[in-house]
Amino acid sequence: MHKADFAERILSLAIPSDRAAAIVGDLVEDETIGPLGFWGAVLQTAVVQAFRRIVEAPSATASFALRAVAAEWGLMLAGCVAYVLALWVAVSFATVSFHSKLPDSAVSSLSWCISNVAVPLALGMWIARRDPGRAAPAILTLSAIHAGIDLFAALAIAALGAIGLRVHLEIILVLRVIDWASVSSALHSAAMYATLYPALLLAGALFSRPTSAALRT
Repeated sequence: MHKADFAERILSLAIPSDRAAAIVGDLVEDETIGPLGFWGAVLQTAVVQAFRRIVEAPSATASFALRAVAAEWGLMLAGCVAYVLALWVAVSFATVSFHSKLPDSAVSSLSWCISNVAVPLALGMWIARRDPGRAAPAILTLSAIHAGIDLFAALAIAALGAIGLRVHLEIILVLRVIDWASVSSALHSAAMYATLYPALLLAGALFSRPTSAALRT
């Protein structure tokens, strides 16, 4: 892929594609900047435009992020079904071909990959298709919502523990959805939502194509 095409995809996460093409065209024609300056300008523009969208339209951005939460739960349920089917195939293959049990590490790795990698990638694609040109602001807002909830959970667990109450909250729908069993688990979840989670969402959005219906809106 030509660097201009990839740069346009990056900028199209934060601004409409026509503006992204114009900005990239100007950067390509600027002979005073090298490759490092080019990509630095692309990333800086994308970040600035994403945060500008959040500041200028917080209600719309938050509303779409909440819609994405509902979509995420749907994808998580689909992931549960995929996990059960994949696990059945893997167990059957291990039993028939090797006459042995599937290692517990393989089971946990499959669960982790589906819930923490496959679902965020699919959600990033969903966001980009539904909100072309504004995926990055929605992703940053969604990540902040998740991380904020987990940070609040950690503070609540710590506060309750200080007065002698123990809290153990886990939600498992075949795949682990929420793990607030301790302050450390809640903080770990918050850290994931602030780092790996948005990176995977952006990766999914980056390699997605908006639907024709979305492009007309």
